[in-house]
Amino acid sequence: MMLLLHRIVIKVGRKSIISPRFTNIYNRYNSSSSIKRHPANDILCKFNLNSIDIKELVKSIENRKVKCYDDVIKSTNVDDILHLINDDDALIYQSNNICLLSMVSPELSTRQAGVEAERQLSKIDVELQMRPDVYHKLIDLRENNATNMDDQSLRFLDRLIRDRRRNGLNLDESTQSLIRETNNKMNELSITFMQNLNEDKTELWFTEDELNGVPSDFLISLDTRDDHKRKVTMKTPHFSVVASHCSVPETRFCLMAAYYSRCKTENKAILEELCGLRRVKAHLLGFASHADYATDVNVAKNSDNVKRLLKNIQDNMKDLFKTQFAFLLDLKKDECKLNGWDFDGFISPWDIAYYSNKAVEVRHSIDHTLLQEYFPLEKVLEGLFEVCRTVIGISVTEVTDTSVWHDDVKLYRVFDHRTDELLGYVYMDLHPREGKYPHACMFSLQNSCSMGDSHITPVVALLSNMTKATDSKPALLRHEEL
Repeated sequence: MMLLLHRIVIKVGRKSIISPRFTNIYNRYNSSSSIKRHPANDILCKFNLNSIDIKELVKSIENRKVKCYDDVIKSTNVDDILHLINDDDALIYQSNNICLLSMVSPELSTRQAGVEAERQLSKIDVELQMRPDVYHKLIDLRENNATNMDDQSLRFLDRLIRDRRRNGLNLDESTQSLIRETNNKMNELSITFMQNLNEDKTELWFTEDELNGVPSDFLISLDTRDDHKRKVTMKTPHFSVVASHCSVPETRFCLMAAYYSRCKTENKAILEELCGLRRVKAHLLGFASHADYATDVNVAKNSDNVKRLLKNIQDNMKDLFKTQFAFLLDLKKDECKLNGWDFDGFISPWDIAYYSNKAVEVRHSIDHTLLQEYFPLEKVLEGLFEVCRTVIGISVTEVTDTSVWHDDVKLYRVFDHRTDELLGYVYMDLHPREGKYPHACMFSLQNSCSMGDSHITPVVALLSNMTKATDSKPALLRHEEL
């Protein structure tokens, strides 16, 4: 949670939220009283969209985007062209709105409509990003206006050109066609892969003996069948507790096998095809591998530098790893002897979380179950917000009576503690439920930027799958959830 909150602070902090390409616009916004700001309820996203609403919004987005790039071709002024593209970027919240609903909506029909919309929007983006006429227009602007452009606008223009070259627009038409086809196929596969995981309902049923070692309050919270077996899902609160506390190795093995086999049949084929398509695209663009293509625009620049970094880390951690591994192995050996089990001399993947937890208990006398009692979710949030206020001068307050996509979701206003200036909003959707995105992430809804004579307030959503409160017990966070 600390890391995710840090990302949120960066996202809504004044200097970080503004695209470097248009800092000058932002500065004008701050200094000019003539620029209008959206009203206090300036969250533009809508969370009550149904499948028909989503289809209509997709069509509207497509029409707007096509018009934007048509206007780019018609325009002759470099500033006008860059502002057209910037304003189109500013309206990305409409696409983000749909994407979020596909990940978190409690309604299956809405999630399915969102996924289908993502497929359509990805095809639209591929077609527009690969328009040769727009690419050549940008090249002409670069050649004829570079000396008259400020550094930020020039950097923005160079990035627009670079991104299109990374899609092959500097190559022949047949290669462009292959890359377009490859991009569309990769997007389709990626969306299907994630949808499969989001909708996965894998569950296992264990007896109390098979769950020996898990905290008693966790055991009581599990759904129970008529045969007295308890249901364990693949959601993080269940998986983490059983993997780190259950003393029955067969149970841990079954759990891990099920967890890493989710959607195995369909997603294995998708991954294999995706890897092949990534390799094809990289080769078409002149790279030896997808890794080289992906790192070309990053600090690493190529996969060899990444490998050297990882090798350096591995070499420096080798002695520590041997020491830690030996300690875990001793713990397993002692436990096997105590229970009369055969000792196989290995730390298997399903042993790591369990014996790592044991190591903390033995070395530091820490009981994670007891430690949780000091970290109820509400108190943790209060503490985090107080850190934000005292350390970086940002205050966070809850907003009530607002539209959200589920009763678990809360909205917070982020503002400058000294001036009370609004900096942004944060939605927090912290607990697991059926059909929801199964991991933790910070999802951008509205990016902070200028659009025409207005300014769009940044809005993000923090998604996670933390332990949920019950009627008899508050939500107590594990150490790793902090």
